[in-house]
Amino acid sequence: MAKLSKKVWDKIKKDFEPFNRTEISETLNLYNDNERERVQLYILQLAKGNKDEVYSLVESANQDYRNVIFWAENPEESQANAAVIEQIINEFGESKK
Repeated sequence: MAKLSKKVWDKIKKDFEPFNRTEISETLNLYNDNERERVQLYILQLAKGNKDEVYSLVESANQDYRNVIFWAENPEESQANAAVIEQIINEFGESKK
């Protein structure tokens, strides 16, 4: 397992209580692909101190890391897309598979 960068550790220390830091670092280490440090920092930025959100964002990054980059670099557009999706789900209901 690769070590987290100093920047990533500093962000973890800033955003999470000491008792959550090991879990957060282990979760972040589940992402070990393209642009690792950048994506991990964006995950922490988007999670805003929510450890469950870190896990969810790592899962998203493992599917397509570019989504995390897009969400972090385009927050207004990302929120607009989320609002449209929510409106469609509310209007038509969630599809059953």
